[in-house]
Amino acid sequence: MHKREFNSTDHLNPEAVAAYVDGELTAGAYRRATKHLDDCEECLAEVAAQRRAADRLRVADDSQVHAPASLVERLASLHAEDARDDPGATGAKDGRGGIAAVLGRIARHGTSGRE
Repeated sequence: MHKREFNSTDHLNPEAVAAYVDGELTAGAYRRATKHLDDCEECLAEVAAQRRAADRLRVADDSQVHAPASLVERLASLHAEDARDDPGATGAKDGRGGIAAVLGRIARHGTSGRE
C-alpha cells in the first residue's frame, strides 16, 4: 500500500481524512495533518466522524453482508497491485491490517467477507 501525501493548505479533503484515520499518510503528511487539526475544529470534527464510522464498521455483524463476485475480484486485484508495488506495506497501524486485510479475507473466503 502506498503512503499518501498531504498537500492541503486549507482543509483536509475527505480522502486525506480517511487516510489520516486509517494510518495511511506518510510521516511528514501525518505531521502536517496533525498540525492542521490542532488549529481547525472543522477538520477535527471530520476526523472524529470518520473514526466513529470506522469503529462502527469494525464491530458490525457482517454475516449478512454480501458483495457481487465481480466487485470482490476487482478489489482483490487492486489489493494485489498494491502488494506488488509495496511488498513491505503492513496496512493500518492498529494491527488489524486495514482495508488490505479485509480485502484479503474477502478474496480468500468468498463474497460474504466472513472467516
